[in-house]
Amino acid sequence: MTHLDDFEQLNQIARYRNRLDDIRQWVPLLTDTMITITGYSMSLAPTHGTTSRLPGGDALAMRAPYAPDADHGDDLPHPQQIIREWVETLDGHPRHTWAENWRRLHDLTPAIVESPWAPAWRADIDALWWRLARLTGNAPDITPPPTRSIDDVWDALEDNPDHELTRRDLTHLGINPSTITTWRHRGKISETRPGRYRAGDILHARRTA
Repeated sequence: MTHLDDFEQLNQIARYRNRLDDIRQWVPLLTDTMITITGYSMSLAPTHGTTSRLPGGDALAMRAPYAPDADHGDDLPHPQQIIREWVETLDGHPRHTWAENWRRLHDLTPAIVESPWAPAWRADIDALWWRLARLTGNAPDITPPPTRSIDDVWDALEDNPDHELTRRDLTHLGINPSTITTWRHRGKISETRPGRYRAGDILHARRTA
């Protein structure tokens, strides 16, 4: 058994039931995807490299029957196959319809996350979820937020003159430690607290340097 603390167990149950809910909602959307330009190669085989792609091929592959001898861990996770075969693995036999298999897998989720099957099951559900998310336009945006430029930081400090800056902050902003020392000796800046300087004083010293 895979032993999880109560919080982690509840979190995983909720996470993977949500993913199963998404899978159920997204599978019917594949028909629309097949006629859009967001699909992939019409070949049902995995496509690698920069091969030209035709609309809807990947969605078509997921709507089409899967090969009975296919490995459910292949490059293209198939919703029918993954849901059905996991129910068969866990119960010894699948249900008659995809909806029945989906419901059974949804019900079994609490037991699965505490079982030795958990890592392989999570990997399959994650792979299927991501494939469907990309095809149906539901993939989360994982692009990191743009890094603020130094000019943006200086502009923000203009609006927050009482903000305190450390020597390290000032170094990141392009002010050399020797410059800080010079400004202190000339009386342009002084510490508000040990090792900290008021942004307004720094801005004034910078403008009059």
